[in-house]
Amino acid sequence: MRKVILLILIASVTTLGSAQNTEVNPQGAWNLVKILNDQDGNTIIAFPSATYKMSQHKVWTKDKWMFTSNYVGETGTFNDYGGGSYTLEGNLYTEYIDFSTYKEYVGKTVKMKMEFVNDTLVQSYHPVDSLGNSMENVMIIEKYVRWE
Repeated sequence: MRKVILLILIASVTTLGSAQNTEVNPQGAWNLVKILNDQDGNTIIAFPSATYKMSQHKVWTKDKWMFTSNYVGETGTFNDYGGGSYTLEGNLYTEYIDFSTYKEYVGKTVKMKMEFVNDTLVQSYHPVDSLGNSMENVMIIEKYVRWE
């Protein structure tokens, strides 16, 4: 009987010790691979684009985020950046914008849905207009893969 109990105990400890944490968090560096823009049910692929080249990387720490972007198009090159703090509760992700190329965004809060699909981080949100109002008829979907 002792052997059976000992074997059950060893099996339990081994199983618990090898259990993987399935909670995924955004910490690390990510490379933007696609942007979809859905307006009133019509979806277009905004990136990649045939009319311009773009690279964007987004980095998360435990409680901070930042991104840098480079756009090259017919009219020239534009660099973009932004960052701040964030919270993540389940799949509700909230960005607090502390700095940005677009100064009117500083101090704003953006709420997004964040999901992890295999190796892809997906953020979806309603953008805000220049007055800070949510554009409920528009949904932006950004897809990132880990930047190794």
